[in-house]
Amino acid sequence: MENTTQIRILRNAARINTLGGFYIGRRQFVTQNPGLVRVFLEEAQKVGEFAEKNPTVIANDLAPELKLNVSIVEKVVRRSRYRLRRITPAIIAQQQSVADFYFEQKAIPRKIDIKQAILPTLQYQAFTPENIK
Repeated sequence: MENTTQIRILRNAARINTLGGFYIGRRQFVTQNPGLVRVFLEEAQKVGEFAEKNPTVIANDLAPELKLNVSIVEKVVRRSRYRLRRITPAIIAQQQSVADFYFEQKAIPRKIDIKQAILPTLQYQAFTPENIK
């Protein structure tokens, strides 16, 4: 609508911190295969870097699948982050808040302690590429 209609933006998503997505693996697999997990994350990071450096290419690829105008998709792509982020205490706290909300809303059957679901810091260091900030 920004491109086709005179509109007045009341609020956009700028400076709203979202959790984004997560790659999830079985604890046993991840701890027994840190080299393989590192290669996967390095490749995922390269894809994210490419997407951020080539928003027009990404928009041209996505627009037909999304059935949206390329210029609109490109605007969304330019506003998005595609690189990986390290798990931080702030992200863990946000995840806990989300889990608590889902429990309160009865969307999940039991309360979840996010800290029990994550690995110790040293195990993350074994497979997290250096260029992920």
